[in-house]
Amino acid sequence: MAVGRITKSAVDGIHPGSRDKLLWDDKIAGFGVKVTPKGRKVYLYQYRIGGRGAKVRRYTIGPHGAWTAEKARDEAQRLSMLAMQGIDPQGAKIDRHRRAVELAFDSYVADRFVDECLKVDWPASWQDAERALNRFAVPVFKSKPLHEITRQDVRAVLAPLRKMPATEKKVFAILRRLFRWAVNVGDLEASPMVGMEGPEGAKARDRVLEDNELALVWKASEKIGAPFGPLVRLLILTGARREEIAGLVWAELRQDELLWKLPADRAKNGRANDIPLSELAKTDIASMTKAAKWPRRGLLFTTTGKTPVSGFSRAKSRSGGHKVAGAASSPDGRRLGVLWRSGRNSRASCE
Repeated sequence: MAVGRITKSAVDGIHPGSRDKLLWDDKIAGFGVKVTPKGRKVYLYQYRIGGRGAKVRRYTIGPHGAWTAEKARDEAQRLSMLAMQGIDPQGAKIDRHRRAVELAFDSYVADRFVDECLKVDWPASWQDAERALNRFAVPVFKSKPLHEITRQDVRAVLAPLRKMPATEKKVFAILRRLFRWAVNVGDLEASPMVGMEGPEGAKARDRVLEDNELALVWKASEKIGAPFGPLVRLLILTGARREEIAGLVWAELRQDELLWKLPADRAKNGRANDIPLSELAKTDIASMTKAAKWPRRGLLFTTTGKTPVSGFSRAKSRSGGHKVAGAASSPDGRRLGVLWRSGRNSRASCE
């Protein structure tokens, strides 16, 4: 077993043989370089955790070239300090890899937080929260590990949203939930948002559509077509909230009873609700299926067949581009925007 000072010249001077060759450093116990028969030279650190009777373990520092002899020496010194403290360097390496890969923000949102937290705790609004994270937080945090995200990073996400107070408040709440959950499951020691004051949010709106405005929106809905046209008309006819209508499934409808049974897990207030359907609503719903009997499964409003329709801002823009008789100007993405927000306060009627 060769022992000597590991330097660049010493490593360069080792020529490959028929089997692996090892040179151990004469200053740092366990620090060595291995030369394979193919000439590959790799720095390593050999150690025990638990005394002489414990199993000998090897930690690969890295290949010669990518690592200089001096940098490998410094790394071996660091690993030696860990071993002296009873910390397994290999375990620490695995933990660092996990923090860098599994706890990268974009991966964490996609692989864990949505499925294990949002879908469980926020069943009626998890998709909206997921979209908000992917739109506003992921482009800023990217693959930054959770434990490296600071309060300044969070502020960088929120700063562009100051002109959108409702969105700012929503994103703040979602991020706060994410970091609290990460702490609770042991993925993070402390939330970077502890002590942060939440934004005030938008002032409460009391704007609702008048009957003549609802008529204009109705006419505009006939112009934009499916799936948003029928969706808008059901908003008017039922007074339900946008997300409740967008996620409507055929199984919730009772054709013979003219009734929509909204389950608690889809209602914003968490309470089941029986919503009567007018004959006009029945006719509009029937137009969406060719069968005389309404289907028993599937979404009413979808473009993929698997997920509820989204892209409401585009529908709003499209509605604003159509002229309607009786309107002084285009009818009005603005009025449709009020309808999106108003939900049960849109002066809707089922009569």
